[in-house]
Amino acid sequence: MRKYETFYLTDGQPDLIEKINARVKEVVEQNQGVFLKAENWGTRQLAYHIKRVQQGNYIRLEYELAPAQIGEINRALRFQEGVIRFRTHLVKGETLFAPYESSEQFAREPRHYTPQEDAPREVLAPVKEAPVPVPVGEDTGKAEKQEGQ
Repeated sequence: MRKYETFYLTDGQPDLIEKINARVKEVVEQNQGVFLKAENWGTRQLAYHIKRVQQGNYIRLEYELAPAQIGEINRALRFQEGVIRFRTHLVKGETLFAPYESSEQFAREPRHYTPQEDAPREVLAPVKEAPVPVPVGEDTGKAEKQEGQ
């Protein structure tokens, strides 16, 4: 089994959040997985309207499950009423995102992703431009035009 985390965005109804969390927990346990935790990161203004919604409630779920069963989780969230968006990530080592202490801290964070200082970065060699091949034995015709004028 591997460790996964799923983030989903709802329109913010608390009873709906509990219903969705219970459904995901049920699917995980039916597939011999272990549901670890659910974190409510609070409500936040969206950068743009999604399905006519201006504010969304961010929820983070963490669980262990066989890779073949992730489709069941995605299917459960795709057809769940009230889920605006969702994303499932495989956790390698530590969790991908540190949990927030409060919804106020989450609201203050910038919206763009900044890589961590110790994250590995690939260094690419500079791309060299290849010389343009000149056809051998062919004249461009410039000399003939100048001589004929």
